[in-house]
Amino acid sequence: MDNQQSLTIPAGLHHFLEQASQWLKRPMNDVVYDAIVQYVATNTPQSLADRLKGSQQDLERYHEQDPDMNKAIEAFIQAELAGPDPLEGIPFKEEPPIQKEIRTLLRG
Repeated sequence: MDNQQSLTIPAGLHHFLEQASQWLKRPMNDVVYDAIVQYVATNTPQSLADRLKGSQQDLERYHEQDPDMNKAIEAFIQAELAGPDPLEGIPFKEEPPIQKEIRTLLRG
C-alpha cells in the first residue's frame, strides 16, 4: 500500500532540490526520498548510541590526561580573552515597570 505524504520545503531548499534533480537527471521526489532514506538509515537509535559511546570514550581518554580539566579551563579562558566582547561596558537597559512588578509578585 502506497502511503503518500506531503512535505513543506523552504524555498531556498526547494531551489537546491530542483538543481540536484537536474544534475542527477532524476525526479525531485526520488531525490527527496533517497535523502530521507539515507538520513533515517544513518540516524538509527543504534548509530546514535555508537556515536555517543565514541564521545564518551573520547572524554574518558581526555579525563585520564587532564583529570582536573586544567587544560580545558585554560583554553576556555584564552578563548574568552581572545576576541572583543560586543557587550562589554554597555549597561543593560532597565526592565519595563510591568515586568519589574510581575517579577516582584512572583518572588513573593
